[in-house]
Amino acid sequence: MRLHEKLADLRKRAGLSQMAVADRLDTTRQAVSKWENGLTAPATEKLAALCQLYHVTMDFLTDDSRDLTELDGPPMREPARPQPKPAEPQRGRRWLVAAAVLAALAVGIGAGALTMDRLHAKENEDEIIPLEEMQQGRLDPELVDSFSFEEEK
Repeated sequence: MRLHEKLADLRKRAGLSQMAVADRLDTTRQAVSKWENGLTAPATEKLAALCQLYHVTMDFLTDDSRDLTELDGPPMREPARPQPKPAEPQRGRRWLVAAAVLAALAVGIGAGALTMDRLHAKENEDEIIPLEEMQQGRLDPELVDSFSFEEEK
């Protein structure tokens, strides 16, 4: 059995299309078709990949005196590859996390600014001193100097 015949039979035995084989070997469907029709032969690295894909040796593939009856067991089916998860939910999640962090930061900055404004306003308010303290002379001398007892006109 010749190489091109083995390649076609092994692919069919594995239940794969030419396109599936081409995808797994990073080649084109047309290249696989040419290999299976005997128009061209795969390069050495592609032959090695085909051996792994079909679970056969390089000797088996290249020796024309050997055929598929030598293979043990029923026709094999290649297990389906797990499909990669779409990247979109992750991208959307990242934006959501970034927006939440920015919102929390904005709230924190706003609360801090409001607190600082209130503290600054208290510092600038005229201090109210109870009359009893004034009569008993418990005034801070620095505060007394800062007061003006003159009537405003």
